[in-house]
Amino acid sequence: MALRFRWLVGIAVATSVAACALATSPGSGSDDDDGQGIPDAGPPARWPDAGTPGPRPDAGDEPDDPDDPIIGGDPASCETIPAYAGGFEVIKCVPEGFESETTTPVGLVISLHGYTQSAASLQETTEWAHLAGRYGFYVVFPHAAGDRAWFWYTFGRSRGQSDPAGLVAVVDRMKEEHNIDPDRVFVSGMSAGGYMAVNLLADYPDVFAGGSATSGGAHGCSALCASSPSGGTAAAVIAEYPEWWNDASARKPRLMLLHGDLDEVNLPGNSTQLVQQWTAVHGADTTPDNAALGLPATLNGYPYEVYATPSGDVAVAHVHMTDLGHGTPVNPGEATDQGGFDPMPSKTADSCAFCAQDWTNTGSIYGPYYEAAFFGLVP
Repeated sequence: MALRFRWLVGIAVATSVAACALATSPGSGSDDDDGQGIPDAGPPARWPDAGTPGPRPDAGDEPDDPDDPIIGGDPASCETIPAYAGGFEVIKCVPEGFESETTTPVGLVISLHGYTQSAASLQETTEWAHLAGRYGFYVVFPHAAGDRAWFWYTFGRSRGQSDPAGLVAVVDRMKEEHNIDPDRVFVSGMSAGGYMAVNLLADYPDVFAGGSATSGGAHGCSALCASSPSGGTAAAVIAEYPEWWNDASARKPRLMLLHGDLDEVNLPGNSTQLVQQWTAVHGADTTPDNAALGLPATLNGYPYEVYATPSGDVAVAHVHMTDLGHGTPVNPGEATDQGGFDPMPSKTADSCAFCAQDWTNTGSIYGPYYEAAFFGLVP
């Protein structure tokens, strides 16, 4: 339990730092702010529905199968860019030769690291760049200075504030520089990055068509949610819906969740609670719809639940990784749906306050591949 204590103490310290930083930010007290010194961006614009993708039931064929949707083979070329946008350094990955070969708008994935993890570590272990190069999309890894937690747990987490506004600025910069399809912008996050991803989906449905959270939790949670077996009460998290989610015309981003049953850092109940929150906002019930959608009840051996809206669109997908703990799930190998790098091969995080955090767990599923499939970036 030492690791969980270290994580929560760090979040508490970061919360204090965030509060101080926001209190002294330039422009504090303007007529258009939200009372916290940060301008309010107002309600979002409305984008059309991005569609209803989902992981393929037949995933796992060998790479030389002629039916596999492999577009390329070389990993995307990645470069670190200091002060890119929104106050963040980023690692930007562009498929080799991509700029000169395509005139069709393509997808973008923003990938968010965990607390004490770096963007470089996330890039290396997830191998999102391999997927981007193979299937033809962009991926960006923003870096929170000092490997701090993203501000998902404090008052700086909402639309127009602190990290959310900065991360959307990264998206805007990418749209300026590249031919990005605005209906195929997604966010993926691990741990604290998973919570931040959910916040971005909740507060910027006009920017993000969907997202994924690995070891994340509900929108509106405080740092205490991580150590709560149930992730907090349903009433508490459901009450956090932004006002525009009541607008039937607003796009409701779809969400994929991956959570290890052995996670002692951010307890699995947080994802269960997030299923309740996210299905409710989509008008979906909490009975899985796998059979009706023609999807399997397991994904590479793990229980897999998919929830659909009354109109039959996918709202939420939830993978219970029964033998894994806190970390990005990888499954190194040569098959189409295998990949990822685990520098400390294991299935759970190390419960040692003085040890390096193990952010990657080796299991029977390569999380980023199935996230990309859920986004519709993998045919």
